Amino acid sequence: MGRGDVARISHIADSFEVHKRGMVARATFLRNIMLVSHENRDCINDEDIELLEPYTELSALDDAATRNASFAALGLLQWARAMRRYYIESKIVYPKLAALKAAEGRLSSAEVALSRAEKRLRACEDEVAQLQRNYEK
Repeated sequence: MGRGDVARISHIADSFEVHKRGMVARATFLRNIMLVSHENRDCINDEDIELLEPYTELSALDDAATRNASFAALGLLQWARAMRRYYIESKIVYPKLAALKAAEGRLSSAEVALSRAEKRLRACEDEVAQLQRNYEK
């Protein structure tokens, strides 16, 4: 662990003892993590990412060092990094998806208007054809 890493995490109190009795010790811990991954990942906010950042960005927590400590810890670290990446990328994608949805709505309205206009055009063309037939008689 480098000097910068120690300075970055000096404000983090050791919370293992508190949490090993609580959230991590529960049998539903893994199920809750998977629930966040599959169903609630869009509920992650800036604060969640800020709280994960000291762990996901710490250079001493590379995959090899974490794997040596615990495969479970490596899995949690990779999960936290994946959720962070998802959150950051979703900030780029979601506005584009919203714009796409709005454009699709406008397209649908335009297609309905076009269909009505084509129907009126066919009626007019039929009327012109009938008038032409009557004129030629």
